[in-house]
Amino acid sequence: MLSITFYSKNSQYMGSIDYTLDFAEWLLERGLYRIEGVRACETLVLTEEEEDEDDDESYEIEVVLLTSATRKKLLKFFEVAIIQESSKPSWKIGLLRSINEFIENEECQYMDYFA
Repeated sequence: MLSITFYSKNSQYMGSIDYTLDFAEWLLERGLYRIEGVRACETLVLTEEEEDEDDDESYEIEVVLLTSATRKKLLKFFEVAIIQESSKPSWKIGLLRSINEFIENEECQYMDYFA
């Protein structure tokens, strides 16, 4: 199972959406990864909190910074995909809408996909 995960400006987990390899391939065919700004270009440091605060572990992940321009391009991409998929019975609609909601939420500043 693959996922798209969203984080706030201060690296807090905002939520994630699980999806299949079929959906990832469909996004690829539709051109999602050709959109300027959608390649992982930032490093985000996450900390896993342990019961003993001295044992907290930090690690880095590559993420997409959801700038205003990138956010607009992604919203347009997903809105078009939703419209096109709504004309036929499709399991993709729910996933597309969920992803779109996270992108619309300006508290979500980073996106990690294929995690």
